[in-house]
Amino acid sequence: MDDLTDGYDFDLGGSDFLVIRFKPRFKQKPSYCITLISEINGKWYQVVRADDWDGRPHLDRSYPDGRVEKQWRTDIGDNQSNYQEALDWLLDHWDVERQRYESELNQR
Repeated sequence: MDDLTDGYDFDLGGSDFLVIRFKPRFKQKPSYCITLISEINGKWYQVVRADDWDGRPHLDRSYPDGRVEKQWRTDIGDNQSNYQEALDWLLDHWDVERQRYESELNQR
């Protein structure tokens, strides 16, 4: 993952967790990648990812049909702050994102 050598997994409650990877020094982009992984109906899915791989912070929302929707986020100006904002956003919204994905999956 392009030198994203540090990180950890954050358990959100059994069938959902965040995979968090970042560079030890946040000076160069890409500097972080945070992915929500959820088990739905016995299978694991990447639901949403926050990163700065395309030069600035954004979300990549995955959909059951294979689409990925990019939503640009505000660049605060330093990579450490952008990482913390992305982590805070995912911790606040992971359940809504999971419900979105699960609802669309069940409509198929």
